[in-house]
Amino acid sequence: MTTNEAPLPFPVRFYDSTIKAPDFRGRTLTSMLAWSDDRLEHSHDYIQILFPLPERSPFNFSAPVIDEQTFLQFRSRSELRDRLRDSLVRLLRFYGFRLSPHGSADEAADIKYRVNLGVNFPEASRNWVTRFDHNHLRITRIIRSCRVLGLEDEAQAFHAALLSVAAAKPGVISQKSFMFWGRAAQRPLFLAPEDEGDEGDGEIFLYRFPRSKPFDVHSFFDSQFARPRMGVDGEKERLSAEIVRSGAVSPSEPILPVVNPTIVAEKKPESPSSKIHPAFYVTTWIALSSSIIIFNKWILDDGGFHYPVTLTCWHLFFATIMTQIMSRTTTLLDGRKTVKMTGKIYLRAIVPIGAFFSLSLICGNITYLYLGVAFIQMLKATTPVAVLLAGWALGQEKANMGTLFKVSFIVIGVVIASFGEIEFVFIGFLFQLGGIVFEALRLVLVQKLLSSAEYKMDPLVSLYYFAPICAIMNFCVAAVIEIPYIKMDEVYHVGLLTLLANACVAFALNVSVVFLIGRTSSLVLTLCGVLKDILLVFASIAIWGKPVTALQFFGYSIALAGLIYFKLGADTIKAKFADAGRAWADYGVRHPALRKVIVFFGMLLVAMFILGGLAPAVGYDSTYLSSVVGQSDKAV
Repeated sequence: MTTNEAPLPFPVRFYDSTIKAPDFRGRTLTSMLAWSDDRLEHSHDYIQILFPLPERSPFNFSAPVIDEQTFLQFRSRSELRDRLRDSLVRLLRFYGFRLSPHGSADEAADIKYRVNLGVNFPEASRNWVTRFDHNHLRITRIIRSCRVLGLEDEAQAFHAALLSVAAAKPGVISQKSFMFWGRAAQRPLFLAPEDEGDEGDGEIFLYRFPRSKPFDVHSFFDSQFARPRMGVDGEKERLSAEIVRSGAVSPSEPILPVVNPTIVAEKKPESPSSKIHPAFYVTTWIALSSSIIIFNKWILDDGGFHYPVTLTCWHLFFATIMTQIMSRTTTLLDGRKTVKMTGKIYLRAIVPIGAFFSLSLICGNITYLYLGVAFIQMLKATTPVAVLLAGWALGQEKANMGTLFKVSFIVIGVVIASFGEIEFVFIGFLFQLGGIVFEALRLVLVQKLLSSAEYKMDPLVSLYYFAPICAIMNFCVAAVIEIPYIKMDEVYHVGLLTLLANACVAFALNVSVVFLIGRTSSLVLTLCGVLKDILLVFASIAIWGKPVTALQFFGYSIALAGLIYFKLGADTIKAKFADAGRAWADYGVRHPALRKVIVFFGMLLVAMFILGGLAPAVGYDSTYLSSVVGQSDKAV
C-alpha cells in the first residue's frame, strides 16, 4: 500500500481508514461526516478536503490537489473509494438526496447507482435550489472530484438527479450553474469545468483517462427515472429511484420528477458570464465599491450638494425601479420565487430591518460632511465588533471571551488611529458610530431572518424587498429636514446626469456582489473588503490630500490584522503562510535571479515606507503649495 520512495499524498492519508490523517485544522473524515447540516452550510473550508480536484484553487492555496499518485491510489483501492462514497452520501443527504444501488434486474446493467429525493428534500433544497448560491460551486466540485477519483456512476447519478430537480423547478437555478454541472459530469477528465474549448491545460496523467466508460444520457434517464409500466391492476405505475418496488407506488414516498432526456441532453448556449475569469468580478466589485464611496464624498462635499438623506433616498428609489424592471425582464431575481414572503412577514421582518438599513445609510452619508474618507474607512473596521456585540445582546449568539479577545485588536487599532486623526470632528465621529451600530443591528436581524432557509436571499433579492420600504422611510425624513431647503441651482450645479450616474454606480455595486459571490467564495469577499479599504485610504490621500499620520497607519494596520485574524482564524492564516512559503521557495528554485530582484525592491519599498513614517503626516497642504507658487510668480 505504501512505498519508501515518497510519502502518500494527503488525500490518500486522509481517506485511509488505518492512517486517518487530520487536515490542517485537526479534523478527520469521521468528525466531518458527523457534522450537522447547519455546520456544513456555514463552514467553507472543508469541501476542498473532502472532494479535492486536480486543479489548484486560485483562492484557497491550502486546498489539497489530486496528483497522479492520488489518482492511481483511489483508482486501485476500493476502500478509498468506499470512504469517498461515504462523503458523497453525507453531502447528498445535506442537499436532500439519497444514493442507492441500482438493484432492479430488468434495468440497464451498466447503471450501478441512482440518486433519489430523500425525505428531507423539501427542507434541504431551500439551501441550494436558488439562482445563485455557494453550494452550486460545491456541487460542481463534488461531481468532478468523484469522477476523477473513480466514482463515475455515482457522479452521473447525482448530475441526473440535479437535472431532474431543475425540470421540476424551471428557471429557478441559473443556466450558468447547469452549464458547469454539465461540464463537470460530461467532459473528458483532462478538461476542467472552467476551461474553454476542447484543449485544457490539465495534468498529463488525466489525458490517458478521458472517461471511465462511455456514458449515454438517454439510456441513463430511461433507467434512472420514471418509466411507466403496467401494474397488476391494469394501472400505470412509476419506477421511483427511492426504492425498488414490486407493487403500486406509495404516495408517501418521494419520487423524482419526470425528465425528457432529449430536452436535457440538448446543449444549452453558454452564458457569456461563464467565460469571464473570477478576477474580473473581484476587480469590478472593488472598483465599484470604492467608486461609490468616493463619488458620494465628492457630491456631498466638493459638489456642494449637502443633502445626504436626499441622496440616499434617490439611490433607493432608483434601486426600486431597477429591481422591478429586472424582475420582469431578466432571471437575476428569480431567487425571490423561493422566498415565502407574505404581508405579515414583510411587516414583522422586512420593515424593521429596512428601518435600521435606512438609519445606517443616512448616518453613513452624513459622516462624509465631517470626516475624510480615509478616517471613515478606519472606523468602519470596527463593524465586526459591533455585529458580535449586537448578536450577544439580542441572544443570536452566546458570549465567548475567546472571540472577544480576537476582536479587541480591531478596537485597539481603531482607537490608536482615532488619536492620530488630525482633522477629528466629534459630531462626524458620532454619526459614523451610529451608522456602525445601526448596520450591526441590521445584520443581526438579517441573520436571524435567514436562519430559516425559506427566507434565504441573495443580495439582489434582498434589495428587491428592502429598497421600496427604505426609500419611503428616507423620503419621510428628507421631506422634513432637507427637501424644503434644496435649491434647484444646487441640483444643477452637481448635474442631473451626475446624480443619475451616481445612482447607477450604487445599483451596479449590488449587482456585482451577486456575481462575485456566485463565482468566488465568502473568503474571497472578506479579503476583497480588506483590500478595498486599504485602497480607499490611499485614494483619499491622493484625491483630497487629507493628511494621514504615521500613528494612524500604525493603528489601522493593527485593526486590519485583527480583522483578518477574526474572520479567517489562526489555523487558516498559518496554512496560508505555509503555502505561500512553499510557493515562494519553489519560485526561487525556478527563477533565482528574478527572486533576488523582487527581494531587493521589496526591501527598498519597506525602507522608504519606514522613512516616510518618520514624517509628521502623509499628504500635501494645498494652502502652502499655493503660497509657494505665488511667491515664485512674484520673484519672476
